[in-house]
Amino acid sequence: MEIKLRLEDALAAHKVLGTIIDNTELKIDVLLKFRLLSLKTYISPIVSNFEIVKNEKIIEYGKENKDGIFQILPSDKTAVNKYTKALKETMDSTVTVVTEKIKPGEIFNKGITSDYLEVLLPFIGE
Repeated sequence: MEIKLRLEDALAAHKVLGTIIDNTELKIDVLLKFRLLSLKTYISPIVSNFEIVKNEKIIEYGKENKDGIFQILPSDKTAVNKYTKALKETMDSTVTVVTEKIKPGEIFNKGITSDYLEVLLPFIGE
């Protein structure tokens, strides 16, 4: 199934998935953990592509420091504005994740907080 959502929402879901998966105190069943790991894997290429674009923009609008690292200085308002505009347009763009949705019975009432479930809602359904 193709799930379309904003890049910003895909990035948030990827981060939440990592937090849930890495939480050793959260005892989720094997099937749910497998489904969450799979979903994170499907979103990972989108995250990697965003990181490439973000780093290219930092190099384009930033300045190299003495250690050879590019950064955008807050005092360079023009660079900050250009970088912010470029990233905003990218974050608002629509991306597609091809995956099966997680069934509500597989994820609800499993110890995952409502804040996390809210971020993952585009991936939950029948």
